[in-house]
Amino acid sequence: LRYMVIWFYIACLITHTDVKHGDFKYKGDVEVGINYNMNIVRIPLSEPTEKQFEFLELFFSNFDDIRKCIKNQEKFSEILQYVKGYDSIENLKNSYNERINKHRDITRGSINGYLNKLKKISAIETMVNPENKVEKVIKITYLGIAFVINHLFNNFLHKKRINT
Repeated sequence: LRYMVIWFYIACLITHTDVKHGDFKYKGDVEVGINYNMNIVRIPLSEPTEKQFEFLELFFSNFDDIRKCIKNQEKFSEILQYVKGYDSIENLKNSYNERINKHRDITRGSINGYLNKLKKISAIETMVNPENKVEKVIKITYLGIAFVINHLFNNFLHKKRINT
């Protein structure tokens, strides 16, 4: 546990991967064997719902390109170029109505509901807009990006299994 990188641990939580840690035997500074392997306890991590994943799609400029990046196993930096934020709830609301909810307008209250739930699981962060000190700046966090990428990757694998 001494050398575990927290980001590796969080990635394992998101992907539901077990982590084993070896208790090694040492002679001086040299590993000479192993006493046993222990499973690291995983903390339950809340994940976004399907509707919340749909909402998180708004924070990517071109979602089809993200799917292509995953399919082609691109580097993480390639995916980050498609991440975007919003400088007001009104802009986020308009984007939601254009992209997802074309039949009727979503209310600011519903947008705030999504934001509050996603903030609780650290997928979104909001701050006061420094320009006008009234509106919120809304951004997806790295954890939110990880949730989305894991969700897309799992969907990609699921479709691949069905097609083979």
